Amino acid sequence: MAVDKQADTDPTRAMAMLDSIDRTGFSERNLRYYDLLWIKTRDKAYVPHTSDSVISRVAGYYESRSRDRLYPEAMYYAGRVYGELGDFPIALDYFHEALDAVPASGLHLRGNILSQTARLLDVVRMYRCAIPYLKSALVIDSLENDTFNLAYDYDLLGGIYMRADEYDSAMYCYREAERLAVNLLDEDRAEMDLNYAAIHFEKGNVDSALIYIEGVPERVAEVTRGLAFAYACHIYYEAGEYGKAEFYAKELVKNPYSANKKTGYMVLTSPELLRRQPIDSATRLLNDYKKEIEKHLNKHDAQAMLIQNAQYNYSLHKRERIKAEKQKERIEFWLNISFVAILLLLIVALILIIRYRNKKIETLNALSRINKLIHIRANLSATAKGNEPETFVESVQEVDMMRAALIETLEKASTSSPQKTVNPIALLNEGLSSTIQRYIDEGNPIPDVSDIWNEIEKAISEYSPDFKARIMILCRGSISTNEYRTSMLIKCGLSLTHMAILLGRSKSSISGRRDSLCMKMFDKKLTSSVIEQRMRIM
Repeated sequence: MAVDKQADTDPTRAMAMLDSIDRTGFSERNLRYYDLLWIKTRDKAYVPHTSDSVISRVAGYYESRSRDRLYPEAMYYAGRVYGELGDFPIALDYFHEALDAVPASGLHLRGNILSQTARLLDVVRMYRCAIPYLKSALVIDSLENDTFNLAYDYDLLGGIYMRADEYDSAMYCYREAERLAVNLLDEDRAEMDLNYAAIHFEKGNVDSALIYIEGVPERVAEVTRGLAFAYACHIYYEAGEYGKAEFYAKELVKNPYSANKKTGYMVLTSPELLRRQPIDSATRLLNDYKKEIEKHLNKHDAQAMLIQNAQYNYSLHKRERIKAEKQKERIEFWLNISFVAILLLLIVALILIIRYRNKKIETLNALSRINKLIHIRANLSATAKGNEPETFVESVQEVDMMRAALIETLEKASTSSPQKTVNPIALLNEGLSSTIQRYIDEGNPIPDVSDIWNEIEKAISEYSPDFKARIMILCRGSISTNEYRTSMLIKCGLSLTHMAILLGRSKSSISGRRDSLCMKMFDKKLTSSVIEQRMRIM
C-alpha cells in the first residue's frame, strides 16, 4: 500500500521500493498486485512499455475477479500498455471495461480513463469519437479542481479539434489551456503561439498567422521544431515572403529525422522558389522530392501494416479471452448446448416434415406430367392402331414399375445388340444439321430462346416418338431444361466437345451434367458409351 501511494508522488522511488521486495512465499493475489504496481510505477515514470508479458498476467487474474476493487485499475493499465504497444483495438476494449467497472467514488481514475481513451482515438484518427470522452474528462477535472489535468485535457482537445477542422473550438480550448497553465516555460508559450498561428493559417487569416509565427520556430522545444518549421514555410510562402519560406524549407530538408521534410520539398519546388534555383539544383530538388514522397507512401504502408497487425493481435487476444470464459462457465455452456441441441432436433424434424410434404407434392406433379405425356402419346397412336387409349397412371408405385421395366428393357437391348456408330446430328434434317454445324464451327452456343431447340426436339420426335415420354418416366417427371437439352444432344450423337460448344459450358461441366442425368435416370453411374447407346435406343 505504501508503494501504491508513493507511485502517485514519486514513481521513481516507488520503483526502487518494489525492486527491494522479496516475493518469496507470496500468494497469487499478492503476486498479481505486485505486478500491477510494477506496471503502474513504470507508467507514471514514463518508462516505455515494450512487452505485455506482465500485464497479461495481471489482466487474466483480475478479469476472473471483476468484483475486486483493483479490477478497474488493472483494466486501465492494460489499456495503457496495449495502447503503447500499438494494439489499439485491445487497448480500447480494456479502457471500456475499466469505464464500466469504475465506481462512482473513483472520479480521478475515471477521468484518466476518459482522457487516455480520447488520446488513443486521436492516434487512430477517430477525432469526432474522441471529443465526447475529453469533454467528460474535463467535467471531472473541474469537479476535482485539478488544474494540471484541466490544462492538459484542454490542450489535447484543442489539438483534436484542429485535426477535425473545427478551428474556433480549437482556439477556445487552447486559450483555456493557456489560462490554466502556471509557470510556463518560454518553449511552452512558443508552442501556444504556434497553435494560434496554425489556427489562423488554416482559417485563411495569413496576416494574423504572421504575427504569431514570428520567432516561434527558434523558441519551441526540439521535439516540436519540425512542425514549427513546416507551418513557418506555409505561412511565409502564402504571405509572399519567399526568402523566409525558403529558409525554413531548407531547415526542414536538412534535418534527416524531420517528419515534415515533404513539406519543405513542396515549398522549395513551388514555381516561385524553383525559378530562384540553378538548373542543376532544381533538378536535384525535384529528384529528392520524389524520393521523399516515396518514403512517405512507404511509411503509410507500414502504418497500414501496423493496423493490420494490431487487428490480428486483437483477434488472437479475443480468442484467448473466449477460451477462458468457456472454461469458467462450463456448466452454463453445456446447458446452452443441450438447449440448442433440442432446438436443432426440432428444427431438423420440422425440415424433414416440410421436405416430405414438398417431395410428395413434387411426386404428384411428376405423376401429372407423366400422365399427360402418356395420354397424349396413347391418343396419337390409338386411331392408327385401332386400340383403346392407355389409362392414366394413378400411383407412385405404378410409375416405379414402369420405370423399372423401361430400365430393364434398355439394359437388355444395349447388351444384346452391338453398339452402332451414329454420325453426329445424323437424326436431323439437312438444313438443321447445317445450322448446328455452323454453330459448332464458329464456336458459338445456341441461344436459350432460339427456335433451334424446338426444331431439334421435333426432329427427334419424328425419329423416336417415345423419346421424351421415356426420359420423363426415367426421371420421374423431374428434369430441367438444360438436362433435357443435354439428353437431346446425346441422342443426336454429338461429342462432349460439340455439346460444350452448343450449350455454352465447359467440357467438365457438361461431363458432370451427363453423369448427374445418368444417376437420375438409371440410379447408377455408367460409362459415356453406355449412356449414349441407351439414349439412341430410346
